Amino acid sequence: MERVFRTVTTDLTGTEVVVLDGKRVHSVDETAIRLLSDLAGALDHAARVLLLAQFDVGPSECLSTTPALHFADVDAALEWCEDRLLLPMSESCAPDGSELTDQPLLHGLSPVEAAAVAELVTLQKFAAGEMVFREGDPADALFFLLEGTVSVRLALGDQVRSRRLATLGPGCSFGEMALLDEGARSADLVADEPSVVASLSTTALATLAADHPALISTIYRNLAQDLSRRLRATNAQVRALEQ
Repeated sequence: MERVFRTVTTDLTGTEVVVLDGKRVHSVDETAIRLLSDLAGALDHAARVLLLAQFDVGPSECLSTTPALHFADVDAALEWCEDRLLLPMSESCAPDGSELTDQPLLHGLSPVEAAAVAELVTLQKFAAGEMVFREGDPADALFFLLEGTVSVRLALGDQVRSRRLATLGPGCSFGEMALLDEGARSADLVADEPSVVASLSTTALATLAADHPALISTIYRNLAQDLSRRLRATNAQVRALEQ
């Protein structure tokens, strides 16, 4: 631990976050606990952050009052780092997405068309941690997020852990592939906090297409613009992560 302390604190130029992986740490003594505490304090004093990943023995409790963040594993710690890095580039899907008419995917609809959509949507409430849908579920509805935040997550190979692909806020739509094909969901969608979602089933979409053909054309145009925006944002995020 003394070597780790010296290596980390010798030169912090260009460093914002330090991640220590405790996966192979089976036990710690009082000296190691003190050094970890000192390291967390030194980094905090230098306006840096210490992340402890998978420290299941000793430090998780002994360091609970120190300025270090604890994570279940390295993946979770790195995800936190990515969130911190990408936050300045994040953008809301709409300035005020609490109303259905504020949804970018529905921009340009006439009052009559907007009313037709409102009549066919179903409002759903989800508690924090609750699944909106799972990977493999039928893609049979389009969703509009009115309140809260949700995350798109992809299960890893062990089917126990998952990787966050994106976090969405009010004004965002998801499940758009239901407009293009009626296949299966390609990822999980989970509520990060209490959330309110308006869903529009493929059956309702078919009804709208029959009764209001121009409405569906407008939605498809908005969808193309939204997918283009997301692709550009993803490219920018990938570049940022590689820097």
